[in-house]
Amino acid sequence: MDADRIEQLCASPGGGVLLGWLADGTHTLVDLADPIAGPSVVSAAVAELSPWWDGHAATVEAAVRCGREHRDLAADVVDLAGAAGWWAPLRRESQVWLKPYESLDFPDPDTHFTPTEVGGFDLYVQRPADRIATSTLTSTAPDDWSAHHACAAAGHEDWVDDYEASTRTVRVSPAARVAEIGSAADWHNLVARHGVTAAPADRSDPRTDGEPWGSNGGRVPDWPGIATAYDGVHITQWAFLTATQVRVASPAGWSELWACAGEETTWLRWVFEEVGALRPFDPREEMR
Repeated sequence: MDADRIEQLCASPGGGVLLGWLADGTHTLVDLADPIAGPSVVSAAVAELSPWWDGHAATVEAAVRCGREHRDLAADVVDLAGAAGWWAPLRRESQVWLKPYESLDFPDPDTHFTPTEVGGFDLYVQRPADRIATSTLTSTAPDDWSAHHACAAAGHEDWVDDYEASTRTVRVSPAARVAEIGSAADWHNLVARHGVTAAPADRSDPRTDGEPWGSNGGRVPDWPGIATAYDGVHITQWAFLTATQVRVASPAGWSELWACAGEETTWLRWVFEEVGALRPFDPREEMR
């Protein structure tokens, strides 16, 4: 299994960026092991792969080449990741919700937020348009911290710093049905079973043709279909790092995960035993 995970790390663009940073001393294994710094470093590595930056294709190619050059270092990362639980199942008692934008609040038990259709936004980002997502607490001292906190503090993904953010701790029912995504293959298997093929866009764009975020023909999640089998989909820290922008193909088609905000679970119905009180979180303060 370690050999498989070493290969996943070395072959993925996110893994290549991370290994390059470790090799040149930008970051260390001590940084990765830290419960606050670790999620931030991993989020930053994946953020380097933004498809909207010039030279994206060259960045991805260089990252994969770099990953292939540092298999010995990859073994150290795999050992660390295993000890830190980067591919562990969801820790249901240690979830935290971070308000992603000003107009969205955590639902109450009577709120219906199970997706009923696959809209254009869902096809584009491969997640429900109005989703409720939690991330696992990696630290509670001096303050709560998770992959979502790391993304928000650094401005990665769609997090912005122009609203009064807040968090809630969440405990998930042991009866909740959770799909565990620990690799690019796991993501592909999910969308092969519960997915739709995104038809190519009407007009061509050389920046996006054949990519999962543009006109493509790839396999993407059918969230209403997933909700018939699962209550939530958990993307592990390992999958976030090693499955982002990694394409897998089968007779069902091809898939490519690309729009996660670190380790996280997208929830498709109310499965929460306890939801804590609102607590403030200021991404701008965390960045200073």
